[in-house]
Amino acid sequence: DRNHPCVLSYSIGNEIIERDGNSNGLYWAKLLVDEVKKYDATRPVTSGIHGPWTVPFALDPPDYTAARFARYTNDKGACWEKRTEGIMALLDIAGYNYQFPHYESDHELYPDRVMWGSETHTLRFFESWSIIKRVPYVLGDFTWTAMDNLGEAAAGEGMWAREGTLSRITLKPYPWRTCWQGDIDLCGNRRPQAYLREAIWIGGKEPHIFTTHPEHAGEGYSGAGWHFFDVCDTWTYPDEYIGKPSRVHVYTDADEIVFLLNGEEKARAVPEKAIAEADIPYEKGTLTAVAYKGGEETGRFSLHTVGAPARVTVTPERTEIKADRRDLAYFDITVVDRNGDRVPQDASELYCLVSGGELMGIFSACPNSPDQYGSDSCHAFEGRALAIVRTAEPGNVTLSVGCRGLISGAATVTAKE
Repeated sequence: DRNHPCVLSYSIGNEIIERDGNSNGLYWAKLLVDEVKKYDATRPVTSGIHGPWTVPFALDPPDYTAARFARYTNDKGACWEKRTEGIMALLDIAGYNYQFPHYESDHELYPDRVMWGSETHTLRFFESWSIIKRVPYVLGDFTWTAMDNLGEAAAGEGMWAREGTLSRITLKPYPWRTCWQGDIDLCGNRRPQAYLREAIWIGGKEPHIFTTHPEHAGEGYSGAGWHFFDVCDTWTYPDEYIGKPSRVHVYTDADEIVFLLNGEEKARAVPEKAIAEADIPYEKGTLTAVAYKGGEETGRFSLHTVGAPARVTVTPERTEIKADRRDLAYFDITVVDRNGDRVPQDASELYCLVSGGELMGIFSACPNSPDQYGSDSCHAFEGRALAIVRTAEPGNVTLSVGCRGLISGAATVTAKE
């Protein structure tokens, strides 16, 4: 795969502690760069460079212990720049992990340095991308992360004030299993932050709506910086919250968003850092966001109140797979109301049965569910789940999914030799 066009750079490491030259760090960095270039000199070499750590480790070598407590600053020529100067010089592209405030000041110090954002926070993406668009020496930015992943469990967790305050990453034990930072969840569905990033990257997109549960009206929310807002694409809440405000978000590059509830204007908002928000008292019906740019309507989007869970739908990603026990069939599972609308806050327990194939797993995108991936059941998360099936025999492969009290659903794919 070395010659595949998607390979645009090689990395010799990410957040390597010795990137500041201590403990023979520069020696090993040069060794790695030279080794890469020995096999492929056509692509640039990079590394993700982080700021100073602030917590000591018992195994730190003596020459590193004092250095790790150097304070991070944005001052031109401060310790971070000097300590990383050696390894940066070895790289074709200097990777900046969460260090975008250094782009411009570092360019003054090192005008020949080519940079990119090797990791950035979603919540600060507007700021980091604004710099990248303005300067030519920063090539672009990498999302941390594109898709949610197992590991670094709960790094992207947020916390409402009733539970406490989060100011730094606190990894959590089982049942937490995923990082919960991805723009895309484990089941392949876009999370709210994907729409914020799209509005900033591309612009001119449909103004999707995301809401906060009215129970949190006026309540503080915190996280370590890798979190996102606790919002969902729903306008369905219990009757007890009628009349209580819900904080509504639209991620957009429009000049203004007008919020309509059942056709009546409830609020107008000018986006700040690509986020238009308003507090809308909850009322059953249809919530609409209308985007305006240059005085002209450029798009609109609506959420409406849905009914109770009624049935399960199963939709295969494609209709044919290979009968080789390697090709995989992915089935999207959705809990819907009697009108076929997804019930966004449903967490029903789902059970599945496979005919003509082998179930590899059924799961949801919930970051802290105790459900077992290898079992034949899981709980829906935001009304969704995913099942994966394979087979070694040609013929029809059918996945049936049911839930107590709901109408079951099924879908079939054809396995071919």
